[in-house]
Amino acid sequence: MVCGSVGSDILERIHQTYPDLSLIWLITGKGDMIFSDEPGQEANDAGYVSDGDEVVHLLKDKIKLLENSVADKGKIISLMEARVKKETKEIVPAQGKTQRKK
Repeated sequence: MVCGSVGSDILERIHQTYPDLSLIWLITGKGDMIFSDEPGQEANDAGYVSDGDEVVHLLKDKIKLLENSVADKGKIISLMEARVKKETKEIVPAQGKTQRKK
């Protein structure tokens, strides 16, 4: 379950501050938390060593999911705005009728 999102700028700062921390572990929760001994490579949960291309791929997948989530939320907002506009139009004439009776 995703509770929030972490941007690439934050990931970069975390990596600069904690260079031994595995970015794959940080993003996915899989594999070893600590960076492997080989520079520029990280060990994943299957035990093989991967390069930064895998991290880039994981980040691109995450970005795509977040973009889809934002698009879905935009659609929901549009639908809610249309509903509010419709209901507002229905309420305004009804209020005019009650004011005339006074």
